[in-house]
Amino acid sequence: MTAFRATYSDWKLIRTRKVVQIVLEVSVEQADQAYRVLGGMPNSGEETWVGVARLEDGNAEVAPASPGGTARAKGAVDVVTTAPKRLIQQVAMACKQPKFQTWVKECLDPNHEGGLVRTEVLIREYCGVKSRSEILPGTEAARRWDRLYSRYVAWDLVE
Repeated sequence: MTAFRATYSDWKLIRTRKVVQIVLEVSVEQADQAYRVLGGMPNSGEETWVGVARLEDGNAEVAPASPGGTARAKGAVDVVTTAPKRLIQQVAMACKQPKFQTWVKECLDPNHEGGLVRTEVLIREYCGVKSRSEILPGTEAARRWDRLYSRYVAWDLVE
């Protein structure tokens, strides 16, 4: 087999190389298969290109629901509880960065002084929420945050 199923769980900006790392998680049972498909350990001296495709809900093999639980893709890591927390943490950490604060001020409110509190207010207003805890995966607030933060990352890469 030349493919394996994984859960997209996070991404991380690597500023020094101007790239983004995408984190995919596989179950322990699928780790050997993923390792074989990827060709073993990465070699830092050469690049190994791979293709990534999103599985539509109907195409993923689904395990039966556990008692009191819900059905989910076999081998998927349970990110139902961690994904919202990661998104909220990403917003909080970004708001604390002076460079992000400056960019948000220039982008959303150039006539204000800026700072942490003003950045947090601008983000909540932009996302249409009263609290960062309302910026949840799959919501319009999360889509707005993602668009805004992606613009910031793109801007920061060329700085």
